Amino acid sequence: MTAFLSLLLRLFGLPGVILIGGYVFYEGLPGFARIPYLSSVPVLGDLTTGRVATVAADARAAGRDEGAFAERKIWEEARRRAEILKAQKLAEAQAKINAADQLLQEYRANDRRRSQAIRRVYEERLSDDTADPVAGCDYSQCPVPDWVRKELE
Repeated sequence: MTAFLSLLLRLFGLPGVILIGGYVFYEGLPGFARIPYLSSVPVLGDLTTGRVATVAADARAAGRDEGAFAERKIWEEARRRAEILKAQKLAEAQAKINAADQLLQEYRANDRRRSQAIRRVYEERLSDDTADPVAGCDYSQCPVPDWVRKELE
């Protein structure tokens, strides 16, 4: 190792060795970054990939994480708005169903009242007709209209 270092000092001088060392530290050893799994070895990884590539990879990972977080927030907000809209639509539909149910109950109550009124009128007419029959009219032969019979059933 010392023989190699002394050779480099003789060939390039001290400023050249410092320049080559800085280049290797920041840019990595040329060609060694292509060797798979060499960058995962702790000391060799720093020399092979270099500081620039390491910082760039860290920045990409951080940017990807921040982008994923921002995207997740956007999707959560969109989902929350969709759920609120769905709840509003369900509430409107339930209000329409409740209104229709109320109308149906009112109609049935009115229908019962109408039916009871028709029955009372019919029974009053029957009692009046049987108490004071008109001469010459046979009520057993007089047919009851269909709509009256249906209301009485």
